[in-house]
Amino acid sequence: MLLREKRAIELLKPQKRHKVLEIGFGEGKLLKKLAPVVDQVVGVEPKEELVTSTRTRLKLENLELRNAVAENLPFDDAIFDQVVCSYSYHEFSDGRKALTEIWRVLKPLGRIVIIDPSKDNFVVRLFSRIAKSQQIRTFEELRKELLVAGFSDIVGEKYRTKLILGGMWLEGTKTEK
Repeated sequence: MLLREKRAIELLKPQKRHKVLEIGFGEGKLLKKLAPVVDQVVGVEPKEELVTSTRTRLKLENLELRNAVAENLPFDDAIFDQVVCSYSYHEFSDGRKALTEIWRVLKPLGRIVIIDPSKDNFVVRLFSRIAKSQQIRTFEELRKELLVAGFSDIVGEKYRTKLILGGMWLEGTKTEK
């Protein structure tokens, strides 16, 4: 299991009664780990080919996959206990709009977990200059975005991987604005 998948599971502390949304699931590795331990796991991915291939590969009864973007989630209000973005947040076209949507679909006291590259790291900062289409943030920038979106009890940390790259994780709780 990759470090980020392991970290996501540790942070989410998934329980059987939970309904969890993963935004930007890629190949579905985290979805596969979550499905046996939660009531329902839902994934959204903007790339239709990933939705199709993951649906074919993962035949899990409590798994729902949709082709959608974080900025326009196709769900009713307040239906998820947790939302996770594991190395996908920097790819959203509008992070603030995505957080507004995540806020909307989370139940009261629902939790968001974001694991992403950190621009605080020199190598990641260099990469972010090259990949101008991606919105890589510093730890403090992402923390402020979560606060502005209305999340509270925000905790997190920066970390380094073995490949000298830097990452970060943050989590917050949906409370009244």
